[in-house]
Amino acid sequence: MKASIAAMIFAAMVALASMMRAGEATGTSTSSVPRPSALLPPGSITKRVYAVERLEVHTPRNVTIVKARLAQQLGNITQTSILGATATSQASYTAAVDDNKGPAGYIWFLSIFHGRWFRLWGFADPRAYVPKEMTQYTIGNPLVLLTFARFTIDAFLNAPIRILVYDTVEGGTTIVWDRPCTQLVLPGAPAAAYTTCRLLDDQISMLVQFIAYGA
Repeated sequence: MKASIAAMIFAAMVALASMMRAGEATGTSTSSVPRPSALLPPGSITKRVYAVERLEVHTPRNVTIVKARLAQQLGNITQTSILGATATSQASYTAAVDDNKGPAGYIWFLSIFHGRWFRLWGFADPRAYVPKEMTQYTIGNPLVLLTFARFTIDAFLNAPIRILVYDTVEGGTTIVWDRPCTQLVLPGAPAAAYTTCRLLDDQISMLVQFIAYGA
């Protein structure tokens, strides 16, 4: 199911690109997909610069084993509407999240199989190894997000969080993620937001440590 959803999304993106190219070739535009064009009034954009900490863990474990261990730790929801349908009360939503989360406390919302299409092109450097398996996982727990998102709306932009897992030329696996607290809570947020978000940092780090090196 997860693979079919990802395939449908990718197919829709390809179809949209084809429609736009066809319009350019004929000098016409598709009325259902107008080309965006607008001028923002002065002062309507606020720019904030912040640093995101990117983390990488390398393990000699085969990527198939690492992905299987990750899947075992996560609850699996193939349709996010399952949670949305329960948002009628705090109690019902909390119960739905608890019912769908995995042993690690998080829900697996989506997978994007980047390796399946990127290998058709590869890197600009032809000598660089192109991963055969490269998957981006979107995982999260709305109740964990709630603990710090109540202090800052910035937390919602990059939630749920993403983890990239790919094989290496040596036969091992690399796991990459951005430390959640550095992208969900920006400078200037209340101290309480940082305190609770650091718990998320620790939980994700422990999850990665387990799938990479745990018994």
